[in-house]
Amino acid sequence: MPANINSIMFRKHLFLLFFVLMSAFAFSQPKWNSSMVISAEPRWGFVAPHHDYMAYFLNKNITAFELNVGWQTTGIKSWHSKFNYPVIGFGVYHSGLGNDYIYGNLTGLYSFINRYYFPNSGRFNFGNRLGVGLSYISKHYDLQTNPTDIAIGSHVNCFIQFELLFTWNVNKKFNVTGTVGALHASNGNLKEPNKGFNIVNLGVAATYRFNSFESIRAKAPIYFADTSKQYFTYGVFGSGKVLSRFTNNIYPVYGVSAEYLRRINCKSLIGLELSGYYDASMHDLFKDYDILEFKNSYYLLAAANVTYGLQMGKFLITIQPGIYLRSREQIHGLISNKIGFRYTFFKNYSFSVNIKAHWLAQADFIEFGLKRTIRF
Repeated sequence: MPANINSIMFRKHLFLLFFVLMSAFAFSQPKWNSSMVISAEPRWGFVAPHHDYMAYFLNKNITAFELNVGWQTTGIKSWHSKFNYPVIGFGVYHSGLGNDYIYGNLTGLYSFINRYYFPNSGRFNFGNRLGVGLSYISKHYDLQTNPTDIAIGSHVNCFIQFELLFTWNVNKKFNVTGTVGALHASNGNLKEPNKGFNIVNLGVAATYRFNSFESIRAKAPIYFADTSKQYFTYGVFGSGKVLSRFTNNIYPVYGVSAEYLRRINCKSLIGLELSGYYDASMHDLFKDYDILEFKNSYYLLAAANVTYGLQMGKFLITIQPGIYLRSREQIHGLISNKIGFRYTFFKNYSFSVNIKAHWLAQADFIEFGLKRTIRF
């Protein structure tokens, strides 16, 4: 099957996955109409260039706008109170990218969680927002029509947002929030070039609650649903990656993993994951390096990652710093990190999405996995 058809099919599945998650996230909250929270949020900021050639083409700062629809967690599930009753929901973001002619503009669709650290009844509060989803960038690299844009090679990209929130509760239904944060958009090495965009911004949000928190708050459960202390997880994963913007051939990646996790408390787990996988790009990647003659065994790689998991009901947000146990260090270096999430759709089965990277933030591929968990 041609590479461009593979790419189109992959993006369609990625969109479907996102909207399934968004729907599950939003409508998992009972009394969704009475607990609804909406906010309009203008932003002002700039693209933070991480390469000189990106900075050369930036000719202005950016203005942005977000519209968020969320649901106030009420305490009917044990994790609500453990995380101080966060707001969960989905939103849309739109901004320029510092040069309308070359870089175009960015529109993001994402799920988010707003978590606060002080009592909701107070006049002032402090917290953070994490948003994850997909973005559409109107212009991208094209050898014929846009050869100077070597920042991004695809219309459809990942979207990751993190912000600090400084909130003033004007009354029980209305608040004003100052925000400072950053967002990142890139395609996880599904198409080259893939330098991505980093945006730093300041903003203000006007938020309206359909009902006050006190009027919808439920009595918190006195139990924690999962009483297991240790977990053994095993599964399979797969993905695709590209090496060159001139061909954009998609190389398959697939493998297996095994992991031990131990619960620290009702919110957190820690453990170790071992993974081995086959990377079909290794042969062509070797052509760019003046090193040893290629052997078929070089297709096989292995890594060990420490896992820290933050559990919110059926969702588990994972941060996994790690190292390669088997690779060609001249190419990959030593570090192999992952960050992502897992969603449990049956008691002992979950699917996962991770961004795997070399060093701190050099994207390798987006990992899609299916896992089974044994609890004891």
